Amino acid sequence: ALRNGQPRHTNLAGLLDLFKEKIVCPLPTPPPVKVSVRVDYTLQERLDRQWTQPLPDFDDDVDLNGLLVGPYSHLPFGAAQDPLREFCLSATWPNLNEDMIVENDVYSDLDPMTAPYWTAAVAFESGLQCLMHGCLTSLVNATRYQSTIDAILGIEENAVGSAALERLTQPQAARILQPNLSLTNPTGGGESYSLPFDSSTVNRLIDAIFNDVGGFSDLTETTNAKQIAEGGKADRARHESPGIAVKEVTSDRPPSPPLTPSDDMVNKYMELLKQCKSAPADCLTSRLAVALCHILWSSHGLPGMCQIWHEVVICLRSYWEKFDLLPGFDTDAPPDMGSCLLHQKLMMLQCCIESKQKRHRSFEATTNFSDTMDEDDFFDAIEDVDNVDLAEPQGRLKPLMDLKLLNKPTVPLYIPVTQDPSPMTEDLLEEHAEYLTSLGDSFDAGKARAKAQSDSLLADMQAFKAANPGCCMEDFVRWHSPRDWIIDQADPLTGRLSERMSSAGNAWIESWQSARPVPVSLQKRLFNESKEAEKILHWLGGLTVCELTTLLLPPLFASAVRQISREAIDVHTLIGEKLDVLCHKLLFCTRQGSLDDFRDLLSNVHWVESTTAQYRALRARLTLSPDAADAASKQPRVTEADMKHFVLALMQNTNGAVPIFGAANGPIGLAVRRLLDSDARLAGVVETAEGAKKTSSKNRVPPAARKQYVLRWVVPRPMDYSRLTPQRMYVNIDERTEFRLCGAFSEDVTLS
Repeated sequence: ALRNGQPRHTNLAGLLDLFKEKIVCPLPTPPPVKVSVRVDYTLQERLDRQWTQPLPDFDDDVDLNGLLVGPYSHLPFGAAQDPLREFCLSATWPNLNEDMIVENDVYSDLDPMTAPYWTAAVAFESGLQCLMHGCLTSLVNATRYQSTIDAILGIEENAVGSAALERLTQPQAARILQPNLSLTNPTGGGESYSLPFDSSTVNRLIDAIFNDVGGFSDLTETTNAKQIAEGGKADRARHESPGIAVKEVTSDRPPSPPLTPSDDMVNKYMELLKQCKSAPADCLTSRLAVALCHILWSSHGLPGMCQIWHEVVICLRSYWEKFDLLPGFDTDAPPDMGSCLLHQKLMMLQCCIESKQKRHRSFEATTNFSDTMDEDDFFDAIEDVDNVDLAEPQGRLKPLMDLKLLNKPTVPLYIPVTQDPSPMTEDLLEEHAEYLTSLGDSFDAGKARAKAQSDSLLADMQAFKAANPGCCMEDFVRWHSPRDWIIDQADPLTGRLSERMSSAGNAWIESWQSARPVPVSLQKRLFNESKEAEKILHWLGGLTVCELTTLLLPPLFASAVRQISREAIDVHTLIGEKLDVLCHKLLFCTRQGSLDDFRDLLSNVHWVESTTAQYRALRARLTLSPDAADAASKQPRVTEADMKHFVLALMQNTNGAVPIFGAANGPIGLAVRRLLDSDARLAGVVETAEGAKKTSSKNRVPPAARKQYVLRWVVPRPMDYSRLTPQRMYVNIDERTEFRLCGAFSEDVTLS
């Protein structure tokens, strides 16, 4: 092996002379030497295109609706640089007689366009940087910051308190955060710097996050309009059964966009991802997670994310104070325990807004306060119900079928208007369970535990007594728990309580005896929406960076995997198993995984994303638009299926070569010819002869990167009467690294 060979040995003619000189055939007319030649053409230079995908600059007029709004995540996806390191075309002339091919210093028959066999191979860059992986990594790494959002923004506690008081006295107050506020010293002096976003950019981002365009506007607008038009009618319809909210009829959510042709596979992953404890696609929670991750990974970094989160909390408070429903949430839907905690909190805030709307509509429907009361006056249950005149029934919804009161056979039994059950998030349920456990096992503790669990039952009993004067507990059981009323077979109009209801010390009996006839409008609220809403808003505003980013991880990773399942559908044959593993790991992470589990998930995301980026980069090169001459010709066009199969075969055989059927004249071969013609080394080649220009425009290839020769000869050695013995020589000429020659020579030692 040599770094460089002699010039006369760099072509077939010189190698044949060297081969024959070495063997010295004794025959006067020896047989021809068998020659096999392979020439490699490598596309190493990058194409004239921008592979690096720039990060969105939120200060410019970027389409934020296109970035954040839609049924699927819009996280950046793909490679940050060109993933293709090398594309190699090998043209092969196998097993030819030496007189059938000519290659010397002045002429060569080794034109790749005439080669009978073509093969291709690719090599990809290692350690590829991927956009989605980098975006997710930035959020995972932000969990190490323990500072609060206000501390990052430099907002003092007294400033926050005064701003909160200002919001209570002036609900329409503007946002307290200004773009010239120092992040480190809001009072001025010392080292400081301005907030990342000015007011116009903040407004654009908030509008995009809470925007209804293309996502959930129809649902929210229809719901709000229906509630305003129907007034209290929807409230009364919710009490067909005690304590159960029956959803009012609204228009259906707009259908999702039509799926791609391979959508059995997409549907499979979408159904699997519905089991994640995260948030639905394109809901406010998912959109917020995507937006904050975009900002964190951009040049604005952590201060920009904190600034927008601060504005989001202010915007949520504005929705609460104005009684406006949050966009993208169903009405009358309690917090979904199958979703992440952040989504549950936003659903809880939606429940608070709905409850506040219903309470105001209820009072407006019963009493006209327009001339005597201000719009901000608050109404709640009176403290003393002993002096309330309940001679007449109050709070009736409608008769319960044809049932009559047992003590008054001529009076119908009415369904009362009751309070809705108190919605709870998973952290509130845990607190409630811990409280019940902390009461202990004593007799008094058991009574306290029963009382804590019977508030809703007591309120229903009070409403029932107010709606049905003169009723008995048996009447209440017939409505509230029909299974505990055993009908007499002989007389269907009579019956008795079940053993569970009639046993001594029954909590229902004790509650019935202590219940007073109080209509729902005068009852103490089971669900204090004002208190719960303020708790949620205070909790959201006091989060640390670690707590906020931890809350964002489940909806963000779920959005990312939903996007991956669609982006990578073309390479499913390569990544199907990895994608299944990715989805199941996500299920585990969102339900009981730790931060380390999310870090481990990043490696799966990177592998799938990099493989998809490699496929797209390779296919983009092979599907260059043909020029006008090629488009007008009748040459065969490659089909989408053939091109996809060829690209996947190249990726599966990174250590081998993939044959190109039809060589230069096949459909895939034509695509490879256009690719080689785009090599940057050919961009400056100018042909002077008209004929040469015509040929060059279609058949140009970059300089050969490597040539391999195999010479075989079967001749007698060392004498002309010796037996035939095989002779072989292999030559590898790499223009960049080496000249390698290997020979295997034999001779007859028996008859010599």
